[in-house]
Amino acid sequence: MYQSGSDGYEGALSSAQKESFFKKGYLVVDEVFNPEVDFALLLDEYGALLDELAGEMLVHGDISEYDNAASFQQRVVDIVRQSGGFPIQAFDISYPQSGIRPETPIFLGEGAFRLIMHDRLLDVVQSLIGPEITVAPIQHIRLKIPLKMASGEQIKGDGTPQVGATTPRHQDIGVQVADADSARVLTVWAPVTDATEEMGCLALWPGSHMEGVLKHCPSPGGLYIPGTEINNRDSVSIPMEAGSILLMDRHMPHRALPNRSEFVRWSFDLRYQPTGDPNGRPQFPEIVARSDISPEKEVRDYKEWAKAWINARDELCEGSGANELQYNRWQLDAPWCA
Repeated sequence: MYQSGSDGYEGALSSAQKESFFKKGYLVVDEVFNPEVDFALLLDEYGALLDELAGEMLVHGDISEYDNAASFQQRVVDIVRQSGGFPIQAFDISYPQSGIRPETPIFLGEGAFRLIMHDRLLDVVQSLIGPEITVAPIQHIRLKIPLKMASGEQIKGDGTPQVGATTPRHQDIGVQVADADSARVLTVWAPVTDATEEMGCLALWPGSHMEGVLKHCPSPGGLYIPGTEINNRDSVSIPMEAGSILLMDRHMPHRALPNRSEFVRWSFDLRYQPTGDPNGRPQFPEIVARSDISPEKEVRDYKEWAKAWINARDELCEGSGANELQYNRWQLDAPWCA
């Protein structure tokens, strides 16, 4: 079970909110972000990147038309409709677990950095883990397209972010090395668009975080927890509005529901932990977001954050083991997967 940092403070969360988090394993906090203000740069940067990639796809004949005046969501849908896929790695804020090359793309724009380091968000995080806050390198963008558009290739589970996946039930602790099981990692799930049940919001199993690390099984759709491991408990859906955040204990079983709407559901998965705890992916960079002890170590320039990720890719590609990274500890032949 997740435990608060010894120097945690009341801060942005009340005693009742913190008690609820520790009891249930999750907490929704409304209006952490102002979407019109806090997501503006992010939308501009992603829109410009999408226009650039669409231009290349037009040249190569992957798509035949593209309206850069349409909304970001509509442009994503149009590209998927025409090409049958989407270059999601170019928008992600981490690397895949394998196959990293010098040209492997990653999104390192200032808009994403501002989201990760937003003061109001860090206030909430500090309420639970204390003032020594590190951003763990397990972080992703999720663009969930309408299920009716998802092909088999898009929903295949290969360790990379998906655009059509219906994520199976899992724990976030399951995608980090076992040596980091002691790390007090806090998951922050932040929808950039509204996340209704129809659009594929998350579903959780309240209280199940008390059971610690559960057994998982690999599958084409990603790691999943067998029903026997969770005692066939019922889940609860967590619809959310853009600007809110969902806090989850690292042991909280959760899944993403299918997107049965006509719209793209857009969200970010972020991780925070007390500085000094293992980060779960030692080949990827961590950055200090806040520190009372060593404030000079705080990263305030997004270029420094971006450089750390570029350097990590360069170092991985210099060695021979870049394609052998493995953070999923379970094998298909485990007895509980039979």
